[in-house]
Amino acid sequence: MAEKKVSELEVKTNAQSLKAQLREAQQEVQTLADKFGATSAEAVNAAKKAAQLKDAIGDAKALTDAF
Repeated sequence: MAEKKVSELEVKTNAQSLKAQLREAQQEVQTLADKFGATSAEAVNAAKKAAQLKDAIGDAKALTDAF
């Protein structure tokens, strides 16, 4: 007779949600734009990071919508 075993695994991380990371990145863009100018290298790099996070959120949404 086969025996069925069920295991539950709970993974906890200290990582913030993507939305929280995006909010922080957008605030950083604004702060750097105010401090160095909107076209400064610092602000542009921060904006690129925010754009990558936004893309990751969109990708995750598209994946979940597929199911």
